[in-house]
Amino acid sequence: MDRWIALAKSAFMEGERVYLRPFCMADFPDFLEMTQTKENARYIFPKGLTKEQAEYLLVHDWIKEPLGKWAIVEKSTQAFLGAIRLEAFKEKKASADLAYVIRRSAWNKGYASECVRLMSQKAFEEWQLKTLRIVTHRDNKASQKVAQKAGFHHHSSFKGSDRYTHRTEWYEVFRLERPR
Repeated sequence: MDRWIALAKSAFMEGERVYLRPFCMADFPDFLEMTQTKENARYIFPKGLTKEQAEYLLVHDWIKEPLGKWAIVEKSTQAFLGAIRLEAFKEKKASADLAYVIRRSAWNKGYASECVRLMSQKAFEEWQLKTLRIVTHRDNKASQKVAQKAGFHHHSSFKGSDRYTHRTEWYEVFRLERPR
């Protein structure tokens, strides 16, 4: 099956405590709060977003082209917890990067690990990917711990330009290969 068709069929996914669904404009108040929380914005979102910039980001980065992008919602309360996405697809290598952010109020509750495990299972079993990577800022120990708890192994380090600040940063790469 075509990978994009498979992704389209996975628009809604369910884990033990969360479900993943496409973003919608009703998510904007929670998305805005998440982008303006210093701890969340540090690694993921451009610094100093106005309300209008956050709305533009939500629509153009998450809603307009929804395949491979999901809002994370807690099943029991329907609360918005964060976002997860596949990016940097390499068709010939059947690989992609996995990126996620959990709002500060939901940290240290296992939601990120649950989502990464769910995405990894889908990536290998349904989307026919061979490799998943998680790239973290060197000092983002929490995301590195999430990657390791989900079975990813440290693969490499590199120095590169931050996509938003354009400052040179050190990054850590974690990889997970499809089980044979």
